Amino acid sequence: MCVQPVAIGQIDVVLTTIDGKKRTVSLQKFNKDQVLVRGEKPEPVSIETRNIQSFRFSNKKTVPGIHEIRLIDGSSLRVDEVLIGDKKVTCRFLGNVVTFSRRNVDWVAFDVAKRQSDITKQFNQVVEKKLKDGDRLLIARNGKIQPLDGVVRGADADSVQFQFGSRNADVKITKITGLKLYHASGRELDEKLCDVMAIDGSRLSIKTLSVGDGKFNVDLLSGDPIEIPANQVSNIDVGSARFAILSEMTPTSVRWSPLLASSSTIEALTLLNQPRFNKSFTGKPLSLIFRRQLNNGLTASSEKKYESGIAARAGSKIVYALGGTFEKLTGTVGFAPGAGTFGNLNLKIRGDGKVLFEQRLRAEDNKVYQLDIDITDVNRLIIDVEYLDGRAVGDELHFCDLKVSK
Repeated sequence: MCVQPVAIGQIDVVLTTIDGKKRTVSLQKFNKDQVLVRGEKPEPVSIETRNIQSFRFSNKKTVPGIHEIRLIDGSSLRVDEVLIGDKKVTCRFLGNVVTFSRRNVDWVAFDVAKRQSDITKQFNQVVEKKLKDGDRLLIARNGKIQPLDGVVRGADADSVQFQFGSRNADVKITKITGLKLYHASGRELDEKLCDVMAIDGSRLSIKTLSVGDGKFNVDLLSGDPIEIPANQVSNIDVGSARFAILSEMTPTSVRWSPLLASSSTIEALTLLNQPRFNKSFTGKPLSLIFRRQLNNGLTASSEKKYESGIAARAGSKIVYALGGTFEKLTGTVGFAPGAGTFGNLNLKIRGDGKVLFEQRLRAEDNKVYQLDIDITDVNRLIIDVEYLDGRAVGDELHFCDLKVSK
């Protein structure tokens, strides 16, 4: 069913609750305990925040800023005109001037769109490493990122003032890939309320949010206050504070291995059988067949479609780095509706080397399994779809609505 958003002042909002139901609303109030909305009826309705997944806005996307700023709370903003001082970092975000405390800025990447993919990969690896002291300038030379340790004294629209050893230099931004700022260890952040996605693809981690006249006044998880016009918001993701959709997370490894294959066919077979995310192998939405016994002895079946999940064939192994931050893995798994009745495989889910779930699945059993697995303190989660009978005919699973929750 297509839900048409309704105009709330100048804002269009569609509310999705955790059960997947959608409705059109006017957002009146928002805090960690409850959300006040107004729908078709004039009386406002209170909904517990924990039961809300997201608010979607109909605002059109826009071209992102040329630079990227990453805050210590994970917020990622595409910005222009980055200015760095002793205590503040100022930039232009969606046409508005915003200021962050320097202690809240993790790194800055310059001229993101012009970077080659291998440079971006190297840059991400370098900036993830914590600095022991001082700042770090990152320069790309001959296809490699070269870090230079020192102190960022400041930055304007054209250059970065950088001290390394006894030398001071004004380094042109056109020659710099980015920079990472030093932060003392041991700082703890408050609990996250939600994530706000802007129309340029930026994502902000939010501690508090209040609804104003055509705008949102928020405190970022890092502590900085910021005002966001409602017409520059694409989505408010409330569920991200409590759970994550596994198929929308980036796995550390995705592999498929054949039962038998020659060196001349392995590449083509791998491309054909690699797991699919948020779609089936046919490119259509993921789905499962549910069957139930009727009083007259007959069997009724119905097909349910899902927006998120993973399609995986026997021989697939998918690995996620969870960082020990989640407690539950939930979802529904069964054979793909078009897989036939010959499927016969073993599903094994492991956490840090320990088997958390193992089940033999046979297509002829016509069963769908509900997953509710304890993953408390698990850092490395592995989903392993194993061959079982020496053949791969019909060995195709749909993992639907997989979520990891806190």
